[in-house]
Amino acid sequence: MKKLTGFILACALVFSQLACFDDSGSDLPKGTLKVTVNTSADIWDYPELDSGTDYAAYAGDSTYKLQYPDVGGTSDTEGSEKIIVSGDIGDKINYVYVYSELGDGSRDKPVLYRGMNSSNDSEISINGIVAGTYYVVAFYDYSYGGNRENLLNRYDRYAIHTDSPAGGTANSTPYVDRAATVTISENDTVEITLEIKRDWVLGKPNLGDGGTGRIFLKEADGILEP
Repeated sequence: MKKLTGFILACALVFSQLACFDDSGSDLPKGTLKVTVNTSADIWDYPELDSGTDYAAYAGDSTYKLQYPDVGGTSDTEGSEKIIVSGDIGDKINYVYVYSELGDGSRDKPVLYRGMNSSNDSEISINGIVAGTYYVVAFYDYSYGGNRENLLNRYDRYAIHTDSPAGGTANSTPYVDRAATVTISENDTVEITLEIKRDWVLGKPNLGDGGTGRIFLKEADGILEP
């Protein structure tokens, strides 16, 4: 009987601890974030089958390769180009990820909330966000990869919310060191717009050391044109 009682108490303790990590049913104050995401027409719906089995990387492309723009490595840099095949292509829709912290890489910190929309220049609404300050990253799933928890992958195009958008447009930037938080208050709705440019690409090419993986750009990587 004592063993059974101990087992029941242990189970209750485990379940109570698990509940601490799930705010979905809690009484914590919550708000809503609405993000309109506009991915450049030069990259939206790309990679696209151009002729035969060749996939164009963006509007007007004739290289048929995944490429890093100058800010992430020139076209003649080792590992910066890859012939596109069907298995390289993402689901070609816009996503929004909400973080409490941002690291150098897209997977350094956990994604707390997420939303998506298959239509460009459309609103993505995320409800039930616990009141607090957050970083917001929008991305276009250009390249296949990642996992269920985080699809943001090398070659994907992205934009980070900022209030000082050097090299960006309005409140959008590719530079993690210019990221700014948004504040979600109880029963409040925050609305922002993020614009994703053609060359705002995640990751850097292989320079002989395996590359630098799924990292965000920093301002030192070079100022991009708005």
